[in-house]
Amino acid sequence: MSGLADEEDDELTVRVQHLQEVLTGYRLGDAVLALDGEARADFAPGEPLLHRYAVKAAELGVGVSTIRRGTAALKKSGPA
Repeated sequence: MSGLADEEDDELTVRVQHLQEVLTGYRLGDAVLALDGEARADFAPGEPLLHRYAVKAAELGVGVSTIRRGTAALKKSGPA
């Protein structure tokens, strides 16, 4: 990833943060690192994962399957 341009790196970071929000409720992946306003109601711990998929898909204008694939890949490989 060291070969990524700054703009590409920023875009990847934002994508990972969206997926972490779906999985954990927090863009940085943990309540300890919560940003202002987190966890948003639709992504709060305890909300069903399928609900989180649907909300994030609508928010980003993509299909639910895109979010599901992304979260599966993130869980498999980890954020770093």
